[in-house]
Amino acid sequence: MIDRITDDEQEEASLWKIITIVLAIVASATVLYYGWQLRQPLFERFTGLKVHAEASRIPNPSEETKKALMKYADTHDYVLGLNVVKVDFRLNTRDSTFHYFTEKDAEEGWQQFLTQHGSVVPLFGQDESANQRMVNMMNGQFNCTKIGVTPAGKLIPGLTERATDLCLVPIPPGFGDFVGFITIYLKRSPSGIEVSQIEKDTEQLSLDFYNRDISKPHASSATGTSNPDPIK
Repeated sequence: MIDRITDDEQEEASLWKIITIVLAIVASATVLYYGWQLRQPLFERFTGLKVHAEASRIPNPSEETKKALMKYADTHDYVLGLNVVKVDFRLNTRDSTFHYFTEKDAEEGWQQFLTQHGSVVPLFGQDESANQRMVNMMNGQFNCTKIGVTPAGKLIPGLTERATDLCLVPIPPGFGDFVGFITIYLKRSPSGIEVSQIEKDTEQLSLDFYNRDISKPHASSATGTSNPDPIK
């Protein structure tokens, strides 16, 4: 009789243990699900950064903006190229809307990358240092880093043979209504003075792009003017 009671108690304890494990799994899955669904507002809450609601629908740069970006690259011998990137927090993606390289080999490497991976890649991945650089940039910090440790350096064929560093500037510059960013690929590591000049020049390019192609079109659409919305 005692043995039977002991067996029953063990079975009951095992049952409750299984129930507890199942409930814990369900609770964890629920937290992860709603955390993923609410990742944008949670990101904004804990970082203080306002993510643009239309970030996934940023228009391609206008011809005027493209000419300004290409002129900047062509007139600075240490610039290999630029890449304008839009982001989608809901899908955790980033996508190139315009790029320009001053050298043919770099362009060929970019085309190989597109063939192998496509233009859409994760915004945040498993590389914690890359994620931190992205968060810093979103919070308005202009930053440059060695290209070999970046996703671009690891994924774009031959890029590390032609570029040593890359810099990121948010669109628009500074802390606020983040909609995307510009990547600047550098042929050599810049001096302290050059970093300051790159930051100044590219922040102006970013601001001009935002004011010309993003901010004003949205304002015109909101007020009902006849100016066509380039987002559509």
